[in-house]
Amino acid sequence: MSCPPRRGFAIILAIAMMALASATIVVLTRQLGFEVTRTRLAVTDAQLRQLLVAGGRDAVAHAREWGKEAGVSDWQIDLPQPLKTQGATLMLGSRPVSPTMAEIRMDAQIEDRKISQTLHFSHAAGGWAPTDAELGR
Repeated sequence: MSCPPRRGFAIILAIAMMALASATIVVLTRQLGFEVTRTRLAVTDAQLRQLLVAGGRDAVAHAREWGKEAGVSDWQIDLPQPLKTQGATLMLGSRPVSPTMAEIRMDAQIEDRKISQTLHFSHAAGGWAPTDAELGR
């Protein structure tokens, strides 16, 4: 007497393997989407940091124009057209903190991503010089 073939077990095993392969494809697709988003945000964050570097140079130049007292002013850096197309802005504002201390706050933005930095300046015999920086989000 011979046993009938076990086709049911093979079909169940094939269905389980297909389910496992489908789940793996879904997980890998989601992970790829996360990586694409993370890479795009990393590029934007690097560009924001570059805007702060450019703003820092402008802030130091602005502080050199102060006399004995720091001035209160707000201004915007004119950015290249490719950055403007991305919705980038770089705003700066200065204010005195004390007779010998002042700060310039820089706010950079590209689309919905923002970063800010405050540069602190002190006045000495040689004029206004940056003393430290404070990064914010």
